[in-house]
Amino acid sequence: MNSEKPFAAWLEDDDSFREEVMRKVSRDLAGVPIHFSGTVGGFWECLSKFQPKILLIDVMLPKILGVKRLSEGVALARWVREGRIPAEQADGLGIPEGMRTIDPRYSSTRILFVTGRSEERLETEMAEPGLQEYGILEKGGAEEESAVDAAVRIIKEAWESRELK
Repeated sequence: MNSEKPFAAWLEDDDSFREEVMRKVSRDLAGVPIHFSGTVGGFWECLSKFQPKILLIDVMLPKILGVKRLSEGVALARWVREGRIPAEQADGLGIPEGMRTIDPRYSSTRILFVTGRSEERLETEMAEPGLQEYGILEKGGAEEESAVDAAVRIIKEAWESRELK
């Protein structure tokens, strides 16, 4: 992790996609501190120590609930919003007891989902009250770069507006 407080935190468990994103971000967002995690434990640790302004979460995270399905990242986002991770999942992910709760201000932090799966299915799942404020960036095939470009643009706009204040 960068020693500077991260402005954004990005959780992506696909190593090759994460490396591609890291290369692009280092080129296009030089000077913007971003924490990249390949595991939920590393991501949660970042959230427990810092308070990034933007969170990017891969939707398919098979180790959260034990099966690989679309809602894994949505479950993580709910826990972020609630400010705590359930003990059973925390145990399975190796998150120590002292890091299972996070700052309650995450209830209003901007969260973007990065997905290679059905955007329609994800939107249906997110139709529940309180989940509509999430953004969805589709990756996959020829669209991968566009999802990364969109994320870079969103982070850059937020960073620059922060700089102007």
